[in-house]
Amino acid sequence: MITKRQYVITYYYLVRALFFGAATSYLINTTGNACYLSAIIGIGLGLGFSYLLYYINKVKEEKKIVDYVGRGLLANGIKLLLLLIGVVLLNNVLVSISTMAYAFYLVSTPVIFITLAIAIVIYYALKKGIKGFLRAIEILFPLSIIIFILKFSTVFEAMHLDNFKPWLNSDLKSILKGSLVFFSNTITPGILMLNFQKSDYEYKNNALGYLLGSGTILFVLILIIGIFGMPLARMLRYPEYMILKKVNILNFIENIENFLTIVLIIDNLVVGVLATFLVRDVVKSWVKKEKIIKWWDIIFLLGMCLVSVYLFNNHYANILRLYRYEYILMLGLSLSLIGLILWQIKRLDQ
Repeated sequence: MITKRQYVITYYYLVRALFFGAATSYLINTTGNACYLSAIIGIGLGLGFSYLLYYINKVKEEKKIVDYVGRGLLANGIKLLLLLIGVVLLNNVLVSISTMAYAFYLVSTPVIFITLAIAIVIYYALKKGIKGFLRAIEILFPLSIIIFILKFSTVFEAMHLDNFKPWLNSDLKSILKGSLVFFSNTITPGILMLNFQKSDYEYKNNALGYLLGSGTILFVLILIIGIFGMPLARMLRYPEYMILKKVNILNFIENIENFLTIVLIIDNLVVGVLATFLVRDVVKSWVKKEKIIKWWDIIFLLGMCLVSVYLFNNHYANILRLYRYEYILMLGLSLSLIGLILWQIKRLDQ
Protein backbone atom coordinates (compact mmCIF):
# COMPACT_ATOMS: atom_id res chain seq x y z
CA MET A 1 0.00 0.00 0.00
CA ILE A 2 1.44 3.35 -1.03
CA THR A 3 0.05 6.59 0.42
CA LYS A 4 -1.00 9.60 -1.63
CA ARG A 5 2.04 11.58 -0.52
CA GLN A 6 4.43 8.74 -1.28
CA TYR A 7 2.88 8.33 -4.72
CA VAL A 8 3.37 12.02 -5.57
CA ILE A 9 6.95 12.02 -4.26
CA THR A 10 7.93 8.78 -6.02
CA TYR A 11 6.49 9.96 -9.31
CA TYR A 12 8.40 13.24 -8.91
CA TYR A 13 11.68 11.35 -8.60
CA LEU A 14 10.92 8.97 -11.48
CA VAL A 15 10.04 11.73 -13.93
CA ARG A 16 13.32 13.57 -13.32
CA ALA A 17 15.79 10.70 -13.29
CA LEU A 18 16.61 10.07 -16.96
CA PHE A 19 17.39 13.72 -17.64
CA PHE A 20 20.60 13.42 -15.66
CA GLY A 21 23.22 13.91 -18.37
CA ALA A 22 21.72 11.88 -21.20
CA ALA A 23 18.28 13.22 -22.07
CA THR A 24 19.05 16.86 -21.26
CA SER A 25 22.09 16.99 -23.54
CA TYR A 26 20.35 15.14 -26.36
CA LEU A 27 17.24 17.33 -26.12
CA ILE A 28 19.29 20.54 -26.29
CA ASN A 29 21.32 19.24 -29.24
CA THR A 30 18.15 18.17 -31.03
CA THR A 31 15.95 21.21 -30.50
CA GLY A 32 18.28 24.12 -29.77
CA ASN A 33 16.87 27.25 -28.15
CA ALA A 34 13.34 25.91 -28.58
CA CYS A 35 13.94 23.01 -26.19
CA TYR A 36 11.55 24.60 -23.69
CA LEU A 37 8.77 24.41 -26.32
CA SER A 38 9.48 20.71 -26.78
CA ALA A 39 9.32 20.31 -23.01
CA ILE A 40 5.91 22.00 -22.83
CA ILE A 41 4.52 19.76 -25.59
CA GLY A 42 6.07 16.73 -23.90
CA ILE A 43 4.46 17.66 -20.59
CA GLY A 44 1.06 17.78 -22.27
CA LEU A 45 1.59 14.32 -23.75
CA GLY A 46 2.92 13.05 -20.44
CA LEU A 47 -0.20 14.14 -18.56
CA GLY A 48 -2.29 12.06 -20.96
CA PHE A 49 -0.04 9.05 -20.44
CA SER A 50 -0.19 9.58 -16.67
CA TYR A 51 -3.96 9.23 -16.86
CA LEU A 52 -3.56 5.82 -18.50
CA LEU A 53 -1.25 4.76 -15.66
CA TYR A 54 -3.80 5.99 -13.15
CA TYR A 55 -6.58 4.08 -14.91
CA ILE A 56 -4.59 0.84 -14.94
CA ASN A 57 -3.65 1.21 -11.28
CA LYS A 58 -7.30 1.66 -10.36
CA VAL A 59 -8.40 -1.36 -12.37
CA LYS A 60 -5.83 -3.74 -10.90
CA GLU A 61 -6.67 -2.52 -7.36
CA GLU A 62 -4.71 -4.44 -4.72
CA LYS A 63 -2.56 -6.43 -7.14
CA LYS A 64 0.81 -5.69 -8.65
CA ILE A 65 0.68 -5.46 -12.42
CA VAL A 66 2.65 -8.74 -12.71
CA ASP A 67 0.00 -10.53 -10.65
CA TYR A 68 -2.97 -8.81 -12.28
CA VAL A 69 -2.22 -9.82 -15.88
CA GLY A 70 -2.29 -13.51 -14.91
CA ARG A 71 -1.00 -16.20 -17.24
CA GLY A 72 -1.13 -17.01 -20.91
CA LEU A 73 0.55 -15.75 -24.07
CA LEU A 74 -0.65 -12.16 -23.75
CA ALA A 75 0.27 -12.03 -20.06
CA ASN A 76 3.76 -13.34 -20.79
CA GLY A 77 4.16 -10.73 -23.51
CA ILE A 78 3.29 -8.02 -20.97
CA LYS A 79 5.74 -9.47 -18.44
CA LEU A 80 8.48 -9.60 -21.05
CA LEU A 81 7.96 -5.92 -21.84
CA LEU A 82 8.04 -5.09 -18.12
CA LEU A 83 11.30 -7.03 -17.81
CA LEU A 84 12.86 -5.20 -20.75
CA ILE A 85 11.80 -1.81 -19.38
CA GLY A 86 13.33 -2.66 -16.01
CA VAL A 87 16.61 -3.71 -17.65
CA VAL A 88 16.79 -0.60 -19.85
CA LEU A 89 16.10 1.73 -16.93
CA LEU A 90 18.61 0.07 -14.60
CA ASN A 91 21.28 0.12 -17.31
CA ASN A 92 20.65 3.83 -17.84
CA VAL A 93 21.06 4.46 -14.11
CA LEU A 94 24.32 2.53 -13.84
CA VAL A 95 25.82 4.13 -16.96
CA SER A 96 24.85 7.73 -16.17
CA ILE A 97 25.94 7.75 -12.50
CA SER A 98 29.19 5.86 -13.07
CA THR A 99 30.13 8.00 -16.07
CA MET A 100 29.52 11.22 -14.15
CA ALA A 101 31.36 9.97 -11.06
CA TYR A 102 34.35 8.90 -13.15
CA ALA A 103 34.45 12.17 -15.12
CA PHE A 104 34.18 14.59 -12.19
CA TYR A 105 35.12 12.82 -8.95
CA LEU A 106 36.89 9.47 -9.27
CA VAL A 107 39.09 9.79 -12.33
CA SER A 108 41.64 7.27 -11.01
CA THR A 109 39.07 4.68 -9.96
CA PRO A 110 38.15 1.84 -12.34
CA VAL A 111 34.57 2.28 -13.55
CA ILE A 112 33.67 -1.26 -12.52
CA PHE A 113 34.31 -0.36 -8.86
CA ILE A 114 32.05 2.70 -9.13
CA THR A 115 29.31 0.64 -10.77
CA LEU A 116 29.57 -2.09 -8.14
CA ALA A 117 29.25 0.55 -5.40
CA ILE A 118 26.00 1.76 -6.99
CA ALA A 119 24.75 -1.84 -7.19
CA ILE A 120 25.53 -2.36 -3.49
CA VAL A 121 23.44 0.69 -2.58
CA ILE A 122 20.55 -0.66 -4.68
CA TYR A 123 20.90 -4.10 -3.10
CA TYR A 124 20.83 -2.59 0.39
CA ALA A 125 17.60 -0.76 -0.47
CA LEU A 126 16.11 -4.02 -1.77
CA LYS A 127 16.86 -5.73 1.54
CA LYS A 128 15.05 -2.98 3.44
CA GLY A 129 11.90 -3.68 1.43
CA ILE A 130 9.61 -1.42 -0.56
CA LYS A 131 7.95 0.17 2.50
CA GLY A 132 11.25 1.14 4.07
CA PHE A 133 12.51 2.48 0.75
CA LEU A 134 9.42 4.63 0.21
CA ARG A 135 9.75 6.09 3.71
CA ALA A 136 13.40 6.93 3.01
CA ILE A 137 12.73 8.85 -0.19
CA GLU A 138 9.78 10.57 1.49
CA ILE A 139 12.19 11.91 4.11
CA LEU A 140 14.64 13.05 1.42
CA PHE A 141 11.99 14.88 -0.63
CA PRO A 142 12.17 18.21 1.29
CA LEU A 143 15.93 18.25 0.72
CA SER A 144 15.35 17.84 -3.01
CA ILE A 145 12.91 20.75 -3.13
CA ILE A 146 15.16 22.99 -1.00
CA ILE A 147 18.15 22.33 -3.25
CA PHE A 148 16.10 23.04 -6.37
CA ILE A 149 14.86 26.37 -4.97
CA LEU A 150 18.40 27.21 -3.86
CA LYS A 151 19.78 26.39 -7.27
CA PHE A 152 17.14 28.34 -9.17
CA SER A 153 17.21 31.43 -6.95
CA THR A 154 21.00 31.77 -6.73
CA VAL A 155 21.84 31.30 -10.41
CA PHE A 156 18.85 33.17 -11.86
CA GLU A 157 20.81 36.42 -12.01
CA ALA A 158 23.45 34.72 -14.17
CA MET A 159 20.91 34.30 -16.98
CA HIS A 160 21.08 36.60 -20.01
CA LEU A 161 18.11 37.17 -22.29
CA ASP A 162 20.36 37.43 -25.34
CA ASN A 163 21.30 33.77 -24.92
CA PHE A 164 17.77 32.81 -26.01
CA LYS A 165 18.12 34.60 -29.35
CA PRO A 166 17.19 33.72 -32.02
CA TRP A 167 14.00 32.74 -30.24
CA LEU A 168 13.05 29.99 -32.66
CA ASN A 169 16.10 28.61 -34.41
CA SER A 170 14.61 25.12 -34.84
CA ASP A 171 12.19 23.80 -37.41
CA LEU A 172 8.91 22.11 -36.54
CA LYS A 173 10.38 18.64 -37.10
CA SER A 174 13.12 19.22 -34.52
CA ILE A 175 10.66 20.62 -31.99
CA LEU A 176 8.36 17.61 -32.38
CA LYS A 177 11.30 15.21 -32.15
CA GLY A 178 12.40 16.99 -28.99
CA SER A 179 8.91 16.64 -27.54
CA LEU A 180 9.09 12.87 -28.10
CA VAL A 181 12.50 12.78 -26.38
CA PHE A 182 11.03 14.64 -23.41
CA PHE A 183 7.88 12.52 -23.41
CA SER A 184 9.62 9.15 -23.54
CA ASN A 185 12.17 10.03 -20.85
CA THR A 186 9.52 11.24 -18.41
CA ILE A 187 6.87 8.56 -18.91
CA THR A 188 8.97 5.39 -19.11
CA PRO A 189 10.13 5.43 -15.46
CA GLY A 190 6.49 6.01 -14.50
CA ILE A 191 5.79 2.45 -15.68
CA LEU A 192 7.45 1.33 -12.44
CA MET A 193 4.46 2.76 -10.53
CA LEU A 194 2.34 -0.07 -11.92
CA ASN A 195 4.20 -2.47 -9.64
CA PHE A 196 2.73 -0.85 -6.52
CA GLN A 197 -0.30 -2.30 -4.86
CA LYS A 198 -3.55 -0.43 -4.24
CA SER A 199 -3.49 3.20 -3.20
CA ASP A 200 -6.33 5.60 -2.49
CA TYR A 201 -4.79 8.32 -4.63
CA GLU A 202 -6.67 10.23 -7.32
CA TYR A 203 -5.59 11.41 -10.75
CA LYS A 204 -4.83 14.86 -9.34
CA ASN A 205 -2.12 13.24 -7.19
CA ASN A 206 -0.78 11.51 -10.27
CA ALA A 207 -0.76 14.76 -12.23
CA LEU A 208 0.83 16.69 -9.35
CA GLY A 209 3.78 14.30 -9.16
CA TYR A 210 4.28 14.47 -12.93
CA LEU A 211 4.01 18.27 -13.06
CA LEU A 212 6.42 18.75 -10.17
CA GLY A 213 9.02 16.51 -11.79
CA SER A 214 8.63 17.73 -15.38
CA GLY A 215 8.29 21.35 -14.24
CA THR A 216 11.71 21.25 -12.57
CA ILE A 217 13.18 19.82 -15.78
CA LEU A 218 11.64 22.67 -17.77
CA PHE A 219 13.14 25.25 -15.39
CA VAL A 220 16.55 23.58 -15.65
CA LEU A 221 16.41 23.71 -19.46
CA ILE A 222 15.65 27.43 -19.27
CA LEU A 223 18.55 27.93 -16.86
CA ILE A 224 20.97 26.05 -19.10
CA ILE A 225 20.13 28.11 -22.17
CA GLY A 226 19.94 31.40 -20.26
CA ILE A 227 23.29 30.92 -18.50
CA PHE A 228 25.48 29.17 -21.07
CA GLY A 229 23.90 30.07 -24.39
CA MET A 230 23.26 27.55 -27.14
CA PRO A 231 26.80 26.99 -28.54
CA LEU A 232 28.27 26.17 -25.11
CA ALA A 233 25.15 24.32 -23.89
CA ARG A 234 25.46 21.90 -26.81
CA MET A 235 29.03 21.07 -25.77
CA LEU A 236 28.23 20.24 -22.13
CA ARG A 237 27.91 16.56 -21.21
CA TYR A 238 26.30 17.09 -17.79
CA PRO A 239 24.76 20.58 -18.02
CA GLU A 240 22.80 20.13 -14.76
CA TYR A 241 26.06 19.61 -12.90
CA MET A 242 27.64 22.65 -14.53
CA ILE A 243 24.72 24.76 -13.28
CA LEU A 244 25.41 23.57 -9.75
CA LYS A 245 28.94 24.95 -10.08
CA LYS A 246 27.36 28.37 -10.53
CA VAL A 247 25.54 28.26 -7.19
CA ASN A 248 26.77 31.05 -4.93
CA ILE A 249 25.03 31.63 -1.58
CA LEU A 250 25.28 35.15 -0.14
CA ASN A 251 28.34 35.76 -2.33
CA PHE A 252 30.70 33.79 -0.10
CA ILE A 253 29.49 30.15 0.00
CA GLU A 254 30.79 28.59 -3.20
CA ASN A 255 31.95 25.25 -4.65
CA ILE A 256 29.13 23.27 -3.05
CA GLU A 257 28.23 21.40 -6.23
CA ASN A 258 29.61 18.15 -4.82
CA PHE A 259 26.98 18.24 -2.08
CA LEU A 260 24.15 19.43 -4.32
CA THR A 261 24.79 16.63 -6.84
CA ILE A 262 23.41 14.13 -4.31
CA VAL A 263 19.87 15.09 -5.36
CA LEU A 264 20.55 14.13 -8.99
CA ILE A 265 21.97 10.80 -7.84
CA ILE A 266 18.95 10.12 -5.60
CA ASP A 267 16.64 10.56 -8.60
CA ASN A 268 18.51 7.80 -10.42
CA LEU A 269 18.75 5.50 -7.42
CA VAL A 270 14.95 5.60 -7.03
CA VAL A 271 14.62 4.36 -10.61
CA GLY A 272 17.35 1.75 -10.10
CA VAL A 273 15.76 0.28 -6.98
CA LEU A 274 12.20 0.20 -8.36
CA ALA A 275 13.41 -1.25 -11.68
CA THR A 276 15.17 -4.07 -9.81
CA PHE A 277 12.03 -4.73 -7.75
CA LEU A 278 10.01 -4.97 -10.98
CA VAL A 279 12.46 -7.36 -12.67
CA ARG A 280 12.48 -9.58 -9.57
CA ASP A 281 8.67 -9.79 -9.53
CA VAL A 282 8.58 -10.72 -13.21
CA VAL A 283 11.18 -13.45 -12.68
CA LYS A 284 9.31 -14.77 -9.62
CA SER A 285 6.17 -15.14 -11.74
CA TRP A 286 8.11 -17.37 -14.15
CA VAL A 287 10.58 -19.20 -11.90
CA LYS A 288 9.32 -21.16 -8.91
CA LYS A 289 12.66 -22.43 -7.59
CA GLU A 290 13.39 -20.75 -4.26
CA LYS A 291 17.16 -21.08 -4.61
CA ILE A 292 17.16 -19.07 -7.83
CA ILE A 293 14.89 -16.38 -6.38
CA LYS A 294 17.04 -16.19 -3.24
CA TRP A 295 20.15 -15.31 -5.24
CA TRP A 296 18.44 -13.52 -8.09
CA ASP A 297 19.04 -9.91 -6.96
CA ILE A 298 22.78 -10.48 -6.59
CA ILE A 299 23.06 -12.33 -9.90
CA PHE A 300 21.01 -9.74 -11.75
CA LEU A 301 22.83 -6.70 -10.33
CA LEU A 302 26.25 -8.22 -11.01
CA GLY A 303 25.20 -9.06 -14.56
CA MET A 304 23.91 -5.52 -15.14
CA CYS A 305 27.16 -4.08 -13.78
CA LEU A 306 29.14 -6.11 -16.31
CA VAL A 307 26.83 -5.08 -19.16
CA SER A 308 26.90 -1.38 -18.30
CA VAL A 309 30.68 -1.26 -17.90
CA TYR A 310 31.95 -3.51 -20.66
CA LEU A 311 29.26 -2.77 -23.24
CA PHE A 312 28.87 0.97 -22.60
CA ASN A 313 31.30 2.66 -20.19
CA ASN A 314 34.34 1.15 -21.92
CA HIS A 315 32.99 1.99 -25.39
CA TYR A 316 32.14 5.66 -25.78
CA ALA A 317 30.59 5.09 -29.20
CA ASN A 318 28.02 2.78 -27.59
CA ILE A 319 27.15 5.45 -25.01
CA LEU A 320 26.51 7.91 -27.84
CA ARG A 321 24.25 5.38 -29.55
CA LEU A 322 22.46 4.77 -26.25
CA TYR A 323 21.78 8.49 -25.77
CA ARG A 324 20.70 8.95 -29.40
CA TYR A 325 18.37 5.98 -29.82
CA GLU A 326 17.31 4.97 -26.32
CA TYR A 327 14.29 7.27 -26.35
CA ILE A 328 12.93 5.41 -29.39
CA LEU A 329 13.39 2.07 -27.61
CA MET A 330 11.71 3.35 -24.44
CA LEU A 331 8.86 4.93 -26.38
CA GLY A 332 8.23 1.70 -28.26
CA LEU A 333 8.37 -0.45 -25.13
CA SER A 334 6.14 1.87 -23.08
CA LEU A 335 3.42 2.37 -25.68
CA SER A 336 3.41 -1.34 -26.58
CA LEU A 337 3.14 -2.26 -22.90
CA ILE A 338 0.23 0.07 -22.21
CA GLY A 339 -1.56 -1.14 -25.34
CA LEU A 340 -1.22 -4.80 -24.30
CA ILE A 341 -2.30 -4.08 -20.72
CA LEU A 342 -5.42 -2.26 -21.90
CA TRP A 343 -6.16 -5.20 -24.20
CA GLN A 344 -5.74 -7.60 -21.29
CA ILE A 345 -8.05 -5.49 -19.11
CA LYS A 346 -10.71 -5.66 -21.83
CA ARG A 347 -10.31 -9.46 -22.07
CA LEU A 348 -10.50 -9.96 -18.31
CA ASP A 349 -13.64 -7.83 -18.06
CA GLN A 350 -15.49 -9.95 -20.62
